[in-house]
Amino acid sequence: MVQVLDNDCNVKCIFNNADTIPDYMGIERIINKVKSIQGVMTVFNLDCDRAKIVLSEEGKVGSSSGIPMDNIALDMCIGRQYLLCLLVNREFKFPESSFVSLTDSEGQIIGHDVPASRIPEYKDRDDIIWLSDDFVMSTKHMGSSEMRVRMMPIMVDFLGPNDDVKECSAMSPSPSTDVLLKDMLGLPKNNPDMFTVLLSFNVSTVCSKRKVPSASENIRS
Repeated sequence: MVQVLDNDCNVKCIFNNADTIPDYMGIERIINKVKSIQGVMTVFNLDCDRAKIVLSEEGKVGSSSGIPMDNIALDMCIGRQYLLCLLVNREFKFPESSFVSLTDSEGQIIGHDVPASRIPEYKDRDDIIWLSDDFVMSTKHMGSSEMRVRMMPIMVDFLGPNDDVKECSAMSPSPSTDVLLKDMLGLPKNNPDMFTVLLSFNVSTVCSKRKVPSASENIRS
């Protein structure tokens, strides 16, 4: 499937100019491998209808500060052939990198989140201020105009070419999308130690069995 967002942040499922969509026989093997990752409790393969609802909800989310947001992680989900929802616990390990950054009008990074393991590196620095317990900003850029928040994808290393997978990334959905997913899939909602992760990817091998209409160029408005 290829998904795009219209101007109202609603997902439309359309396809490239081709007669077929992927009908991949190896998807269960991939799902089983994801299930074997430490901290992954269960995995759901979202169909087009569910993907529409989930990505539409995520597309409506803005930054809590009201600063304009570029959701690069969401952009990378849109257009991928498969979208999985993982229910994970605190044993699931995210890469130790920054996923949220603040940029100025020239695209320069002037602030970012800090992984828990790296917080001690920043504690005694006098060229930054802490905007929260895990987010820093450069003091020389205080008061910058036209700031934007950038939400970056989680680059995973547990799927790759040996699994017939390409262009794979994950994202941690917003709280509202997390609740939506748990409602949709009948998952526990009141356990703070369980949360959802969206994993999107393409596959290298395509078995063409199902017919779909051709559609126009897929762009994100």
